[in-house]
Amino acid sequence: SLDKPDPYLILPILAAVFTFASTYLSSMSQLETNASLKIMNYVMPAMIFFMGISLASSLSLYWVVSNAFQTGQTLLLNNPFKIRKEREEAARQAKARERALERAKSPKKKGKKK
Repeated sequence: SLDKPDPYLILPILAAVFTFASTYLSSMSQLETNASLKIMNYVMPAMIFFMGISLASSLSLYWVVSNAFQTGQTLLLNNPFKIRKEREEAARQAKARERALERAKSPKKKGKKK
């Protein structure tokens, strides 16, 4: 029955896991993560888990379905792994350009004559 808390804790656990996945994936695509977002990544799933233990199973089912859909949507449309990889590659290329520019600007040292 969905009007009583889940006696097996399956729905609250799934709700917490999908909430964590959803918030984590959403924060991965951002340039900088602030402290409040890092705290939210862990506090929200814990709150949802404890609320899911005591509230009706229908609410936990809603959280599971909506967060699973959001996680899938984030992975499909806004792939944070791809964004992070592209950002790291761009940073590597910029660093390599800076090194090459510094080498071009600095005078070359000639070997000592004996």
